[in-house]
Amino acid sequence: KKHIAANHLVPRQLSEHGLTKEHIDFSSEIIEHVISGYTREAGVRDLERQLASVCRAAAVQVADYRLRNGLPLQNPPPVQDQN
Repeated sequence: KKHIAANHLVPRQLSEHGLTKEHIDFSSEIIEHVISGYTREAGVRDLERQLASVCRAAAVQVADYRLRNGLPLQNPPPVQDQN
């Protein structure tokens, strides 16, 4: 479960919630804590739900910080070279 979470579920949830690794750090210890404390089934469905919940909370905190500091809610798209 830990391997699947680190390599597949966490990147997917970060992407779906508009977060990057700079916004939230899912260390091995954190993933193990979520697995042991918040999941009950053998599969990864419940684990993904729990990771999504953590990402939603982090996304709210990021948005709140940006609003309080007058920053745009989304990063501007990267500028592409016209050459």
